[in-house]
Amino acid sequence: MDRGVLKTVVSGLIMLIFTAVYYLYNPWLSLFAVVVVLILYFRYEGKNYSTVEEGLFCNTMKLFVVFAAVIAAARFINITGYPIDFYTDEWNEISGAYFRLSGDREFLAYNSRFGSSLLYFSLGVITAVMALFRENLDMLRLIPAVVSVLTALAFYFLGAVLKNKKLGVVWAFLFLSSCWALFLSRKLMENIYIPFFAVLVLVLFFAYIRTGRFLMLAAAGVLWFLALYTYSSWLLSIPMAVYLCFEYRKELGHKKLVGTAIFMVAALVLYSLAPGGAGETQEWALRNTVFQKGGQVLAVFVNIKNIFIYLFTPFEYTHLSHTLPAVSASGALLLAGGIAEAVRSRDNRTSRFFLFGLLISMATLVICEDPAHNLRHVMMLPFIVMLSGIFLNRMLRWKYLYVFIALHICLFSGSLFYHLTVWGTQMNISGKEMAVSAHINSCLLYTSDAAD
Repeated sequence: MDRGVLKTVVSGLIMLIFTAVYYLYNPWLSLFAVVVVLILYFRYEGKNYSTVEEGLFCNTMKLFVVFAAVIAAARFINITGYPIDFYTDEWNEISGAYFRLSGDREFLAYNSRFGSSLLYFSLGVITAVMALFRENLDMLRLIPAVVSVLTALAFYFLGAVLKNKKLGVVWAFLFLSSCWALFLSRKLMENIYIPFFAVLVLVLFFAYIRTGRFLMLAAAGVLWFLALYTYSSWLLSIPMAVYLCFEYRKELGHKKLVGTAIFMVAALVLYSLAPGGAGETQEWALRNTVFQKGGQVLAVFVNIKNIFIYLFTPFEYTHLSHTLPAVSASGALLLAGGIAEAVRSRDNRTSRFFLFGLLISMATLVICEDPAHNLRHVMMLPFIVMLSGIFLNRMLRWKYLYVFIALHICLFSGSLFYHLTVWGTQMNISGKEMAVSAHINSCLLYTSDAAD
């Protein structure tokens, strides 16, 4: 057998064995397998570089672009094919928007159903779409799908601003091929805005660092403020923003640092003054969405295990917020490699920020008792993609990269097939929740007929 073919077969077997181990539902064995595969990679990567690097780069980039385009388009397939129509939590936002449009409720009135997250931004987007397509609620399904594609574009521009377009393509590909991102793109929920705003704010911030244009910094601040009204976990961005400003304090200068600090304090004061009701304050929102069931120092240390469980154990839950693991087998390997690569290049400020961001975003895992709740932990997603992209970008010169990409695409295809077929019929929605959804639906139809 040709030596190159033999190495390809061996590489494929290693990936298949690793995938099998990952799906044994044992986080510690999976973690050990990740370490073994990474040691093998870092040990032999230098011996397996292609001698035609530019040709390999070009072909790989074309492959990523094609896959990214196909995966992005797949988000719109069968997007309205849900047997129970909208889920209860989705209907809560839809009904709130409808009653505002119909004049039955003041436009800026507080709604207790939105209190856990203060979802004014999501409600505003839904209201705007309903104002245009009131007779076709299925058009609302386009919102998360479009936001998901826009987030991929933001990743592309972030890579271009930080390094080059190749890194941007890698990040866009990884986000679109993330099972977690696919899951979010199929639901009309506010959580999809967290990755979008996180990446877009970073694009504008690093564009300012690169160009010195104050308009970029101001736009980043405005978007950061708007994102406060998407989902409560966005508050985790506060320590991230402080750390980012510290790392780039020389580029910002004393005056802009002081101005940024004043702006953030003023924004948080406005956020704290947002309309509330029935005791549902921002503290209540955090306690019920981000830091649920936390509070004990000992519990925090015990819950550190949630990090490994969430990243290395595929879940079997079938509820809307407990459907898929955070990462696939290939995604777990990329993330671990990205963390190792960022630690190796810790002298780079961007690498340090990515590590810090992932660490802070994991707070929801160690402070709450529900490691399966992927909606609550959504701040982790952009940092998982960024760190994974660092590693995959390094692997672009690896001669046998196509073996790994084939595995990654196959695993994502399985998840995509799952979403397009059985996901909508086995969401484990209780009879009570389905009844509530049906009741809200009938109310909307009744008020719509009355208005006509």
